Amino acid sequence: MDARPGPDWARPTGGKIKGFAVVNLLALAKERYGPQTLFDYAQTVPAEFRTQVEKQMVLASAWVPMELYYSAIGFLVRRHHQGDPMAARQLGHDLTSKDVNSFFRMFLDFTSPSMVIGLSNRLWGMYLDRGRIAVVQNDPGCVKAEVSDWPLCDEFTANELAGGTMAFLEHSRAKDCAIASLEAPSATTLLLSVTYKH
Repeated sequence: MDARPGPDWARPTGGKIKGFAVVNLLALAKERYGPQTLFDYAQTVPAEFRTQVEKQMVLASAWVPMELYYSAIGFLVRRHHQGDPMAARQLGHDLTSKDVNSFFRMFLDFTSPSMVIGLSNRLWGMYLDRGRIAVVQNDPGCVKAEVSDWPLCDEFTANELAGGTMAFLEHSRAKDCAIASLEAPSATTLLLSVTYKH
């Protein structure tokens, strides 16, 4: 992937993410990396969110700037994983797996990868108010999805989304799901190709 700018509080996207995604990320960060990580990350966000981050008081039902979530992903990857984008993918996978196991698991057991991605656009709106995901190619053993109208196509954000998508796909009836490719052909589009076995 090309190097593209990530979340920037000086140039907000205007996009929102549901607060519970941030709540879950902050809880994982504290558990995995310790409370000092939350304090240090809080120093990088605008003052209006600093106490909410430090004390994990983000309102789960609120819509908050997506920068609050995706800048935290970047912070964690740079601070604890030497900037390895695969760590962002693992964080996305781990966070989404919690939601899948809590809410969607029984439903996903009966779906194919293309059905999961096809239905993902409906689920997308529960988490994000920007972008959409759709199947653009569906071949036996391979499905390609496009995330369009998406304001953050940097390597960390793209990999976080890929990891989250994989968490959903792993709970479908497919086996051995793997990301074959991940690219950002434009500043507002991501392409994700996934291989699998029946």
